[in-house]
Amino acid sequence: MQVTAGSDVFVIPLEGIIDIDAEKARLEKALAASQKEAKSLEGRLGKANFVERAKTEAVEKARTDHAHHSAEVERLTAALARLG
Repeated sequence: MQVTAGSDVFVIPLEGIIDIDAEKARLEKALAASQKEAKSLEGRLGKANFVERAKTEAVEKARTDHAHHSAEVERLTAALARLG
């Protein structure tokens, strides 16, 4: 695993400390869930009917949730890449 702090890069070997395959499986499962939720929210927000007729709070919550899940997809993808 690589950790970057400023311009420094630290390599931490995780073999023997954690089960790499189990961690990858966990991250892949979480990634799939976040991708599914982000896609669902994107579809909802893409419908003019929802955006125009729903309460402002509901639309803002959907936008916030979409941003959260999109960021989570990026974070999980990066974590999987670090594990190799």
